[in-house]
Amino acid sequence: MLNGLATRRYRTGLEPVGDLPPLATGKSAISRRFVAGTTRKLKEFLERDPSQLDLLVLYLDGIETEEHTIVVAMGIDAEGRKHPLGLVEGSTENRRVCQQLLNDLVRRGLDPDRARLVVIDGGKGLRSAVK
Repeated sequence: MLNGLATRRYRTGLEPVGDLPPLATGKSAISRRFVAGTTRKLKEFLERDPSQLDLLVLYLDGIETEEHTIVVAMGIDAEGRKHPLGLVEGSTENRRVCQQLLNDLVRRGLDPDRARLVVIDGGKGLRSAVK
């Protein structure tokens, strides 16, 4: 799916393995496996402990979709490496949604007392939540 192969064409993208017929390759079975796999990976991502990362910079921004806003947090460590930290979905980039993301990061281990550069786009909700 990430490479643009639709579930209904999945079987055609498989490499043959001897005389074994491909199993569980119907579009519903593939879709269920994809949803289960991405759900598991998203859960792991949203539960990661950021306390062991030496984060100097925290970027916060909202990404608008057709119906929702996703507020994302990314950190940059002392070596300059980027670390996606979390995300939260809301209807807008308001204070409550932004505060929910920050509270979750603190709950998972991000030290709120450590001095960091926090970069935002100037949105009122992000500014209020950071303060």
